[in-house]
Amino acid sequence: MRVRCLLLLLLALLSLLSPSESKTFYVTNALLPVFRQAQRIVSELDDWRLIGPAPKTNNHTVVFIVANNANSPSICEIASNGVSQPGNPSYGQYMTFQQVQRTFSNEESSKRVENWLKRNDMPYEKNGDFLKVVAPIDLLQRVLKTSFVQFMAPLLGKSIFRTESYTLPSEIADDVDYVTNTISFPAIHGKIFAKSFEDNKRMNAEMTTPSLINSLYNVFTNIVQSTLSTQSIFAAIGQNYSPDDLKLFQKTYNLLDSPVNFDLGKNDPSACTKNVDDCIEANLDVQYVLAVAQKAPTTFFSIAEDSQDPFFEWIMALAQTVNPPLVHSISYGSLEMLEPSGAIQRFSLEACKLGLRGVTIVVASGDDGVPGYSARTNITRCGFNPEFPASCPYVLSVGATQGPEAGTQEIAQSSDAGGDITTGGGFSNIFPTPPWQTLSVGAYLANTPVPPKTFNPNGRGYPDVAALGHNYVTIIAGQKLLLSGTSASAPVVAGMITLINGMRLSIGKPPVGFVNPALYKLGSLSTASPFNDIMKGKNNCAAGEKGKSICCPLGFQCAKGWDPLTG
Repeated sequence: MRVRCLLLLLLALLSLLSPSESKTFYVTNALLPVFRQAQRIVSELDDWRLIGPAPKTNNHTVVFIVANNANSPSICEIASNGVSQPGNPSYGQYMTFQQVQRTFSNEESSKRVENWLKRNDMPYEKNGDFLKVVAPIDLLQRVLKTSFVQFMAPLLGKSIFRTESYTLPSEIADDVDYVTNTISFPAIHGKIFAKSFEDNKRMNAEMTTPSLINSLYNVFTNIVQSTLSTQSIFAAIGQNYSPDDLKLFQKTYNLLDSPVNFDLGKNDPSACTKNVDDCIEANLDVQYVLAVAQKAPTTFFSIAEDSQDPFFEWIMALAQTVNPPLVHSISYGSLEMLEPSGAIQRFSLEACKLGLRGVTIVVASGDDGVPGYSARTNITRCGFNPEFPASCPYVLSVGATQGPEAGTQEIAQSSDAGGDITTGGGFSNIFPTPPWQTLSVGAYLANTPVPPKTFNPNGRGYPDVAALGHNYVTIIAGQKLLLSGTSASAPVVAGMITLINGMRLSIGKPPVGFVNPALYKLGSLSTASPFNDIMKGKNNCAAGEKGKSICCPLGFQCAKGWDPLTG
């Protein structure tokens, strides 16, 4: 009996010591059809056309995302609850870049992955937890046990290499969260909604200007009180801003001369005169973030047009920046269902880690209600399709409203109500409801009629807040256009946070950092709440002209307190 027990114990110990199994990563179910039909536009977004096998001699860039220490998401969540929750003894006691690195980075995992790359003759460039490899398709196929194929995006005229799946060997399977540029596709957004300023002027339509924003939100000063209060605008898909347009905008509306201080990445001001679409998003973002937060040190953070994963490329760069800007505004989005779970989870962890350093990330909630932008031209795409990164629990998601620009009641912005776009919102299918949001989301679900069994009621609800998003006067190539969307409300809210940070820093207090827990606590106050509760509106329609936009059968509606339209 003793010998038998000893043998069983030995076998059990050997099983614990044996190496982990290999791990295979797959594309999401929503993207599987794109690999099945050649010479047709078949993806969920109608963007990508399958061409054929990837040329074996062509180089392809991938990044191995080295896993952080065990239980890092839980550790970060606990730490975040401390530094971000008003009333907690640790509130505002942020970590340094070095402290975050020591807490989460796994050097042993990194060494194993680096050694594996070397053994497979794959030169790499190391940037913290991220190992960038540029190698021939043939080599990548061999070491990742996969086959790459080539896709073309007709709208952009560019191609990419992708695969249905890839496999990591057992020796590094637990050391890598995922490999970029393999099973995810770049999302191509629809154009921002624009109208002629002169046509609207003739129709006597009201417009959103910096003075209206100040009046509506009781902004008593736009001058940032501390040069330590920094902010940044995220730009991608070839967007540029014009310093000349910015200067003219500030002169037109009697604003202080506040230039963008730093350009990270490419910016071509001449692009605005060649094609307004190449500046429409960036000019809007830059002009209004600096209208609200004047004289703030501001960065234009541009991700290269040919980037195959703009969001992760951006957050990888921020993760390795010792002193990043304190507030970041993102007016772009993809759909959760198109992003690999590993990529979404790691983005969330990096966003959490930035929050531990006092950084605020503001993200537009989307302009197409619950169905998402793929429904703009195709009613069969109706459904509940959460946007990412708006659904990430460590960002401040911003929806949009309309009404005050026309002197009427403030309601949730909707194309069906003449708002041109519909405020995005809903519930994540990846992230659970965070603890700071539980009471607010629970109250909405308990007291408001919602569509049955068509969304995830246990998911992170978004947006968190909303601001005016209709008919923003924006100058592009010297001419005025009217732009609408959460692309407008997000930089306005970002500018407000920069103002608040400036006031706090000027009296020796820390920045607000990951601000969501504090905002939800303020929103729960029975008296003296700083929020205007939006009680009217629905978000079942995609963006478009009133009477012509696609409206789906199901969506959410506004209610007392938090709701998945206006926060």
